[in-house]
Amino acid sequence: MSVAPVALIPLRSFDAGKSRLSGLLDVAQRQALIEAMVTDVLAAVSNAGVTDFLVATCGDHAAAVAARLGVPAVHDATNDGGLNRALSAAVATLSCERVLIVAADLPRVTAADITAVMHADTPVVVAKTHDDGTAVLAFSPMRPFGLAYGPQSAVTHAVRAKADGQRVRVLERAGLMFDLDTPEDLTRAYRQVAEDCDVPAVGVHTRRVLAGLPRSVVGAATLPPSA
Repeated sequence: MSVAPVALIPLRSFDAGKSRLSGLLDVAQRQALIEAMVTDVLAAVSNAGVTDFLVATCGDHAAAVAARLGVPAVHDATNDGGLNRALSAAVATLSCERVLIVAADLPRVTAADITAVMHADTPVVVAKTHDDGTAVLAFSPMRPFGLAYGPQSAVTHAVRAKADGQRVRVLERAGLMFDLDTPEDLTRAYRQVAEDCDVPAVGVHTRRVLAGLPRSVVGAATLPPSA
């Protein structure tokens, strides 16, 4: 069994992915944004010293992106098993002491964020997003406890792990709290790029895609306060 951690990245069908942005971005724009964020996430994880990657994909386009990035994939060609089922199947293939499930839509994630998760001193680590989702989930594949990705998954993951008798640490880090899911998230990230903010910075690939969007797409005239 490998002692090195494996990073597992969930990647949904690009047609279905980020459906809440469909009123602002067309399919091609959403695909470009998703691929850019995945690329930035992989870079952050790699820069944290993780060398083993696996992508759990749903949909042919997602599988093609994984192949283009040179990352092996566990592929659900039917796209009807759900995210938790696809991730659980991927975890079951692993032979390592620790897996890090890292969300694919973290435009501000840094290597330091991933390192903080890796160095946490509990068997299970749940890194939260701003809406109580799960940005990163770290645990032993030899002791799974039932994945629960969906609304407020951070709380559910912590509760399930504790019910299994495992110690849990919940982390809140700026680079992991922000996941890009909603029109408000898109506008906030766009503003950060437009104003050239850099703490915490949007990843270089995501920044490039956001910078190429028309201001009208994200309602730049009514941007919310910087966050």
